[in-house]
Amino acid sequence: MLSISTRLIFSKVRERSIAELTTRMEEIDPFDLIGLAVKYDVQQWLKPAYRRIVTKPNLITHTEAEKVPFPMAVMLMRSREQQWKNRNSGHQMIYPAGNYPDPRLAADHIIDSEVRLMEQISREPASIGINSATY
Repeated sequence: MLSISTRLIFSKVRERSIAELTTRMEEIDPFDLIGLAVKYDVQQWLKPAYRRIVTKPNLITHTEAEKVPFPMAVMLMRSREQQWKNRNSGHQMIYPAGNYPDPRLAADHIIDSEVRLMEQISREPASIGINSATY
């Protein structure tokens, strides 16, 4: 439904499809969810998918990383590394609004800063001959 409604510009059907899938987001693999969010321009699915990836206990596999654009895979791996360091360092990081007792909020802070960095880098002209538009 989402694919067809997006292609044929059926906004009400698209909204309904997004709402239905949003209620089932936890059932969808987070890397697949990112793929759907990017393909169908559903920005509201990105952060929950990022959070699930950053806070999952298992390492990101090669197969999973290949499902997202390279800069996004790097951003997710950097976020996971920072989240792991914060959790295992034995000290609380200080955030602009104070200490976040909920690890999901700490993950969101890390993700937000990494997404801003990824967006900034993607807007800069390529310095080594790589066309950033190919990402």
